[in-house]
Amino acid sequence: MIKAFSKLDKHTKVAIFIAPILLILGFAAADMWEEHKASEVRFYQMIPEDGQCNILTKECILAVDNLRISIYEEDGLTTANSTFALDTMTLFVVDQNGMSETYRMGMKDSPHYWYQKTELAEQLAQSGSEKTLRFVATIDGGQYIAEFTSKTP
Repeated sequence: MIKAFSKLDKHTKVAIFIAPILLILGFAAADMWEEHKASEVRFYQMIPEDGQCNILTKECILAVDNLRISIYEEDGLTTANSTFALDTMTLFVVDQNGMSETYRMGMKDSPHYWYQKTELAEQLAQSGSEKTLRFVATIDGGQYIAEFTSKTP
């Protein structure tokens, strides 16, 4: 075997020694590229599953792909329940002028449940009332956003 190696020209010998190094560097570069792509912020638009929402009667489920977030009012708290664990959840209540009131929601028992005390129950108490809401939920760098109207029949 050594005799066969000694018969190779010098370019082939260099290639045999450098190829494993290039292979390892190629795997490292591909891994760094994938890590970089995974850390980029991604945005996903969520829409009401039934086409409409009523937070007071717990009939508001927003969806995209396999993620479902249910938003409802319970015991004076606006609550969000998610099929996947969320990193953060922020709710915006929009008034008639387009200005919004921001509610940074807190985790309730697990990262699947988020809550915050809001004025939504009072604002939606009358029949025929409606409120425009927005939210941003984050999961591993992905930003899940929605804008919808909650209507009281």
